[in-house]
Amino acid sequence: SPTPSLLRSGTSDNEVYLLGTAHISKASNEEVVDLIQLVQPKYVFVELDANRAAQLRSSGAASKNNMADSFNTLFKGIGKGLP
Repeated sequence: SPTPSLLRSGTSDNEVYLLGTAHISKASNEEVVDLIQLVQPKYVFVELDANRAAQLRSSGAASKNNMADSFNTLFKGIGKGLP
């Protein structure tokens, strides 16, 4: 099970949790949900490789609003969507 890395700013109270994932792993998905529920972050960043981003775009999520809707659906069970 991967351990999240906590990066802290030396000049502010900003923190970044970095968690590596396996996109097709149920356990990896659960780790992401658990970390988000624990930390309750203001923002969640998702890094996608070019192929995965293209899959999202081709699935009808071409506009910024549709992309946000797609991620809101992903995070719906966590209790927070995108602002």
